[in-house]
Amino acid sequence: MSKQEHCPVCGKAKETNTYSCGGCGFPLAFVTKFSDKESYDLWSEQVKEEKQKLTNKKRKNLAARFWAAGGCTAYLQEQLYLIHSNGDFQKEEGVQGFSASERNYAVLYTDGSVKMFGGDNGYGQKDTDSWKDITSVLAAPNCTYAITVSGEVVAAGSARQDVLIWKNMKQLFAGKHSIVGLDTEGLVRASGCGQEVQEQLRKWSKITDIAVSGDCIAGVKEDGSVCFCGKENTRREVENWKDILVLTADNAFFYGLTADGEIKVAGSCAAFLDRGRSQVSQWSEQSQILALAGSPSGSIAALTETGDLLVAGSFKGDPDKIRECWKEHIKPVILEAS
Repeated sequence: MSKQEHCPVCGKAKETNTYSCGGCGFPLAFVTKFSDKESYDLWSEQVKEEKQKLTNKKRKNLAARFWAAGGCTAYLQEQLYLIHSNGDFQKEEGVQGFSASERNYAVLYTDGSVKMFGGDNGYGQKDTDSWKDITSVLAAPNCTYAITVSGEVVAAGSARQDVLIWKNMKQLFAGKHSIVGLDTEGLVRASGCGQEVQEQLRKWSKITDIAVSGDCIAGVKEDGSVCFCGKENTRREVENWKDILVLTADNAFFYGLTADGEIKVAGSCAAFLDRGRSQVSQWSEQSQILALAGSPSGSIAALTETGDLLVAGSFKGDPDKIRECWKEHIKPVILEAS
């Protein structure tokens, strides 16, 4: 029996009698004969480039499917896999989105409905039962915001009223005392940030992603560079970053994941509050990082290519129990899909 051939880019087994891979589409996947060393080296370089493209595609995809905030660590594939701070495991079917605050979390289902979990409804922030046609959700302190299929904003709880008149919105983000929005044209709006920040944000354009760290805002542009506005501090170093695919933040740091898998860190805090956060760039020296997720409470989590969970900072709950539950329930799902 002949040995099964596999694509050197994605690892998918050969299915047809062609050179092209049916999985990733690489047209020269199953070429086995080369005229000379130069042609082989050229093919090898193409394989390397295609592998990097595939990995970066995974990173962009996972950026919207991996969360670690408010005591919840979650991963979305065909189902939502959720680990609570005490290590308890929860699974939800038919999910397209998720968001967590410090006391509640929101699950967005594929039918456009939103269900709230958690014990705090002091401001009515869990009253989302009547919502429909929702495409994005944000669980913020004392309020839950959502974006409808038409780009309008709805809210339950103590909402910022100026946010509710925003149009053509794509995603919302919560700051320490603010709400920041990214619209469908790559423009940024904010509420609760002050006039100076508002004026700076009006100059931004072609923004693809946003992260909010305390009273500072950073945005990734289409070319992978990063904009910054807010108080003058070490977090402004994000303006020197290039080729950023994923941007996230906690209460003291911004974290970026580059196209070549390097983790960037900008910010500072008291040594006793750091708990490894300023050193997470070392993670990318030891493992292939696919996703990052920051939490406003002061923690950062990463997902590796081998399906492992890495954490640093003031991670709410029992990290050992969370890692154990992740290894049992979520890591096998990630590995099976890769």
